[in-house]
Amino acid sequence: ENMALCSGSSSARKHRQQDVLVSIVHKHMKDASMADLDLAPTSTDRGIERWEHSHLVAALDIVNTYLDRRLQASGCGFFFGFQRSLADDARVRVCELLKGWLRSHAGTVDLCEDEVRGVCGFCRELLNYQDLFDDWTRSSSFANTMAEAHDHLRWQLEKVLERDRSCAELAQQVLSLSRNLVSDVITFLMSYPMNLQKTDALPSLEVVSLWMSLPDKECRVPGRNNEQLQQAMHQDWQTVCGRLVSAVLSSTGCLRLFRAEPHGPCCEQPLAARLQHARASFSRGRYKHSALVGA
Repeated sequence: ENMALCSGSSSARKHRQQDVLVSIVHKHMKDASMADLDLAPTSTDRGIERWEHSHLVAALDIVNTYLDRRLQASGCGFFFGFQRSLADDARVRVCELLKGWLRSHAGTVDLCEDEVRGVCGFCRELLNYQDLFDDWTRSSSFANTMAEAHDHLRWQLEKVLERDRSCAELAQQVLSLSRNLVSDVITFLMSYPMNLQKTDALPSLEVVSLWMSLPDKECRVPGRNNEQLQQAMHQDWQTVCGRLVSAVLSSTGCLRLFRAEPHGPCCEQPLAARLQHARASFSRGRYKHSALVGA
């Protein structure tokens, strides 16, 4: 009778472990394929020849060491031990799940933050069920293994976040340099090779200020048009060079580069067409109304 009670209690415990494990997997694992817990046993060797992330390899070694000690304690060989005593153990299934993920991602150059965060959270939540997943010895317990693996996954997550921040900072620097380049080129062109008559009436030659002087049909930034500046620059924007600059200023790329949401269609004649017209006129020696210095 006592043996029957123990057997029933053990069976109920295994079912409870399986239910909790399935719940935690579905909560944290982003990859749907990771939800399959019916995993065949794999070797406790690393199983990888090269890697990019030392913390993932360290976590893999920790999990394999735990399994090795379980097998040594059972006194069985690798496959015999798994097949006879450990194959249905929920803790072994957790280890096989982690081993599969760690092996497949240790050599991945660009780790996905969400995936690393999910596996890290998976190990952390398992620690909330230490009583359910208690182990055969405190020195090599399942909880200790998950805690150590979690530490390395957390440190790996910090590296991923640090890399993402570095990439974001580099992207911001590229955008800043691009804004400066476009602004400096436009300022130079309007100040030296072009003889635009009314630029002295403008408070600034910065892109965001020049938008205010564009004709209504080319100003694609709502609320930025200034009638006084538009009147001052009206003749200049009609010149060949003026039309080239206004096409650049009203282009979608320029607007987005300077963080303005474009409204309405592009100017009636896009930049490419205006460049072609200017090239054709200049190749024929027609510089009247070009706004070039000396024309």
